[in-house]
Amino acid sequence: MKIGIIVNSKSGHTLQAAEVLKQKLAARGLDVRLERVSAYDESPMDKGSVKLKSAPDISGYDTLVVCAWVMGGTLCPAMNTYLSGNNNLSGKTAVCMITHAFPFKSWGGTQTLNQTERLLESKGALVKGGGIVNWMGFGRKSRIDSVAEWTAGLI
Repeated sequence: MKIGIIVNSKSGHTLQAAEVLKQKLAARGLDVRLERVSAYDESPMDKGSVKLKSAPDISGYDTLVVCAWVMGGTLCPAMNTYLSGNNNLSGKTAVCMITHAFPFKSWGGTQTLNQTERLLESKGALVKGGGIVNWMGFGRKSRIDSVAEWTAGLI
């Protein structure tokens, strides 16, 4: 089974969490690669016209792990554009890991996770669930580790 961790990270926080997840999956002997989605500009004022700088080919993966961040209570623009452009994910399993800044999952994290799962399902993926990493406050490292471990367990 080939696993692709597809990550969009503007500040580096989501990338950090994705790298922890990659280490956990690799330690289990799984074939895993981390690939980045990036945009030329992710202006919050113009979400509809995001132009992607990098858009990984996911055709060779059996399982996708989508790692993205929350912007204004929704999926970040680059990942939304990227996933919307992938017309057929039939036969692929998907898991999500969402990062956000607020102290409670219900402050944007949960709705973004649900939005991402629905988008993946609309493209034909079998979504097994996902986790949310709260970035604020003390204990961030243990929260990342915990969510990465739980997310790895879904695969």
